[in-house]
Amino acid sequence: ADGTGRPAMETYASVAVGACAGAWLRYFVSSQATRSSPASGPTAIVAINSAGSFLLGFVAGHPSVTKRMRACVGTGFCGALTTFSTYSCDVIFMLEASQFGKAASYIALNHVGGIGGAGLGYLMSKHLLRRHPWNRRMK
Repeated sequence: ADGTGRPAMETYASVAVGACAGAWLRYFVSSQATRSSPASGPTAIVAINSAGSFLLGFVAGHPSVTKRMRACVGTGFCGALTTFSTYSCDVIFMLEASQFGKAASYIALNHVGGIGGAGLGYLMSKHLLRRHPWNRRMK
């Protein structure tokens, strides 16, 4: 903080850098997936949301992550990488096309992948990695 209770300008810059990288990666993965098959877009979104949730859970649970790093990776990178809006529109398009089973599967996969990924990342960082030697040196 800068003494006023607001985050320092470096924190805002960290969020922006993370967001640039996350948005670029999401665009790259989505465009590569749909290049080979336009129907694979939703599959790419499930993978992106699950991976981003895993990383956010890992960062949230790791005791050695600084506030600035949490802002960069969590708010910036994971926030730009994962996409609730694309997922929501995909569901609407599926429902409009009367693809109810596909929409239900997509909803379930995003929720299970997102919550499961976040939980797994959190547990890994909280329990498994705290025993690693580099964590003892960082404290």
